[in-house]
Amino acid sequence: QFKIDLIHIHQLFYDSLTWVTLFQKINKPYYFTVHDFRAVCPSFNLLNNNMEFCNIQTDINKCQNCLNKSLKNIDIKLWREKWELFLLNAQAVFAPSKSTQEIINKYYPSLKISVIEHGVDLYETTSDCIRTEIPLKPRNKFRIGLIGAIGYHKGGKLLDELIAESNKQGFPFEWVVIGITSNISENYYAKEKNFIVHGNYKPNEV
Repeated sequence: QFKIDLIHIHQLFYDSLTWVTLFQKINKPYYFTVHDFRAVCPSFNLLNNNMEFCNIQTDINKCQNCLNKSLKNIDIKLWREKWELFLLNAQAVFAPSKSTQEIINKYYPSLKISVIEHGVDLYETTSDCIRTEIPLKPRNKFRIGLIGAIGYHKGGKLLDELIAESNKQGFPFEWVVIGITSNISENYYAKEKNFIVHGNYKPNEV
């Protein structure tokens, strides 16, 4: 009915193994873009059962032992076999960074991955911005800024610890997140913590 010639897959969230098996049966060419590490582990941010970075563990037995403590009924050997077949059968596999490519290739060495960064039209993004020089006033605090969605897997816990420790030590720091954190998704200001979160933003608002 739709006369589909090519499928470009960006994400397979729920019941991933069913989806990767299904695409083998559809008999249509497809591309796949890597957005996380679900292709190598159902803990798609590479956090182990202690919610710590697993250091890109590839040992099947160690990975299975980790999953047994957090995600039950997952056979990691079967998981990787099916994902590898799915990826190898793709017309092309894309990764947004060299680092992502290297991590996936540690698990699937024979897989060819093309690195294409996420596109942002810089002219379109910045053309509407108001360019005004703002004189900086002397301040008693040193402002530290971070931009993006600072989730747990991107150092959210470390950020919390840094803020707590800097306040404990009495350092003259003010922490500003342009975006969101793992537990704050809207505008937030805690003067006593020297912590500001601006919430979600659009590229031309930065």
